[in-house]
Amino acid sequence: MSAEIHIRGESRQDEFNENYDKVIFEVTPQKKIDSENTSQISSLLSAIIDGGAKKILLSMKDVGNVDSTGIGMLINTTRKIRNKEGELVLCNILEEVKNIMNLVKLPQFVNIYNTEKEAVEYLEKL
Repeated sequence: MSAEIHIRGESRQDEFNENYDKVIFEVTPQKKIDSENTSQISSLLSAIIDGGAKKILLSMKDVGNVDSTGIGMLINTTRKIRNKEGELVLCNILEEVKNIMNLVKLPQFVNIYNTEKEAVEYLEKL
């Protein structure tokens, strides 16, 4: 499996269906985001967005490598969710991956937080 999904928010399903604005979908990719698995992760994120999600937290705690295909997917996914008045944020990024993201200036386009707590607090304010 390329990623794990967790849902943060109210626990009753009927509230999810009525108000996705309060739900945070936490997605945790495994090991890497590169040409081998980008299409799987992109499809997963697109399905969540197409299903009505407005807030996605991408926890990068297990990701040790992101290549240019992965960076492109993060940009495209951010554009897609913003076009639907939502937000994608990244957190828990390992230093070597953060260096790559800084090199390509990804933080100028995608919101990046050091901790999951900071990312959740930001999303809860939206």
